[in-house]
Amino acid sequence: VGSYQGQVVELNSNYINIKNADLDGNVQVDGTGYHIGGVCNVIDITGNNVLLENCDIHNAADDGVGIYGDNIQLINNKVHHLIGAGTDGGKGLCYNGHSDGLELQDTANVEIIGNLIYDIKSTAALITGQWSVGLYTQNLTMYNNILYTPDTGITAYIYYVKGAKIYNNVIWGRTQGSRYGGLAIGKEATDIYMYNKELDIVGFFY
Repeated sequence: VGSYQGQVVELNSNYINIKNADLDGNVQVDGTGYHIGGVCNVIDITGNNVLLENCDIHNAADDGVGIYGDNIQLINNKVHHLIGAGTDGGKGLCYNGHSDGLELQDTANVEIIGNLIYDIKSTAALITGQWSVGLYTQNLTMYNNILYTPDTGITAYIYYVKGAKIYNNVIWGRTQGSRYGGLAIGKEATDIYMYNKELDIVGFFY
């Protein structure tokens, strides 16, 4: 269970397996929705050769899993109840409070398999790269996942990506204005291979 403005797990080491864990960020808000207890992010992975499997990752003000190392596997996890409370919205001290289920940047060889991501109140179930500085995700494999986040602007952002195989996923979003929906693919993305996908109310744009 996480403490205020901290993390449940900050994983800086290499060759680590985390399995069958309940990673509870213990997020709490006051009557106005301001973040007063619990973590900013549940887990950040900066080490290499890491496996996160069969874990319940939940209750954070900002992100579920930050992936910044190489050779990372996420298999059969649940990521949920991220409330989007931070500095940008004036709802807390966590920077920036744009909740993402999975945030990937400056990483390579990532496998995301069989995960369920839902109940996220801000940005996306999945965001890759960091479009302001061009930190790429390279060699992404993603299949048999369910991304169900109708309360976010976009369900999945595939932006600064070099090489991805994305198949047999359900990516479910909801149109909220002219530039919102299920999936956004940036013009910087290259070598993206997608098939057997189910997309409900999708927005493709640069």
